[in-house]
Amino acid sequence: MKCSILVPCGAILAIGLTTSVHAAVITPGNLLVAQVGDGSGALSSAATPAFLKEFSSVPSSAVVQTVAIPTSGGFRSTNAGTSTSELLITFNDGHVSVAGYDAAAGTAGIVATTSTTAPRRVLGYDIFADLATGPAIGATTTSFSTNNIRSSVVVNGNLYAGGSNTGQVLITAGGSGAGTVISTTVTNTRFVQDFNDNLYFSTGSGTTRGVYQFSGEPTTTGNTSTVMINLGGSASPYGFWLNATNDLAYIADDRTTTGGGIQKWTKTAGVWSLAYTISTDYDAAGSAPTGAHGLAVDITGTNPLLYFTTTDGSRLGAITDSGTQAAAEASLTVLQVAPTNTAFRSVVIPEPGILGLMGLAGLLGLRRRR
Repeated sequence: MKCSILVPCGAILAIGLTTSVHAAVITPGNLLVAQVGDGSGALSSAATPAFLKEFSSVPSSAVVQTVAIPTSGGFRSTNAGTSTSELLITFNDGHVSVAGYDAAAGTAGIVATTSTTAPRRVLGYDIFADLATGPAIGATTTSFSTNNIRSSVVVNGNLYAGGSNTGQVLITAGGSGAGTVISTTVTNTRFVQDFNDNLYFSTGSGTTRGVYQFSGEPTTTGNTSTVMINLGGSASPYGFWLNATNDLAYIADDRTTTGGGIQKWTKTAGVWSLAYTISTDYDAAGSAPTGAHGLAVDITGTNPLLYFTTTDGSRLGAITDSGTQAAAEASLTVLQVAPTNTAFRSVVIPEPGILGLMGLAGLLGLRRRR
């Protein structure tokens, strides 16, 4: 990994990765949830403080720690309080990453601002370091102007960002300018993530809604993304997960009508097909129908364990996929309820224990994909 260097370059501010291995600050197996709002007032379209909250998988357990994303200084980042498409957290290369706006809390109509007025910012937190000391990587870009920046992921010390109006943007550590728009095949994107050394993103825009992929991890312009899984014309995909053999995928669909929930896809003979959709109706009575928004998957046990945040932002839930839709839905457990005047936007499982062992073994050149 690279040394920690602060490099201000025009419209971009970036910090490199650190070589030292610190004690893990997130308990192995715990969850990290991205939350917008501090509870002091109703959420609005104005720029709003955001937080990273660590929880165990025990229902209704106390929050383990809360890390406030900076609202001042060189790493300032806020989010639109009522924008459900933002604050999609990712984990990769030992970093959790979120995106937002370099704007003061309370800035009205933050999404409609230009990136000159409120630069779009990407933050990556090194899970080996104390999260409370600040992000390990920070960046701003002139892309995503007058619309949302929604997600980001750390890959090889670079920052890939997704959102509206631009496409997929690469910002290199220590780079300058607006970054590199690696593709404009789809310009309205949501969740961006890296699996098995390939870059992927989801979109709910246009006629082909679903998960797209690139071959590898592009660093130049003019790349073409291709549809990996086509969810259909009315789908609304956000978070997703792909296994190491590229034949199992889970996709969060945030529709509150038919099709919403967590879709399970399998690939046979090179063809992806929908196995079933797991409802995330958290009261199991139909009075609180909701889709899934954020998604994290744990496959260390006998059956995949799916963690999700709901479309309305009110719940963090867990589902065990034991092989049938009915059994999966019967296992649904609400782990946490978002505090009043806040919303849970997404969730990851950082797995610092495994990464810490890799670092202590001197395997800093290897990358752990989640």
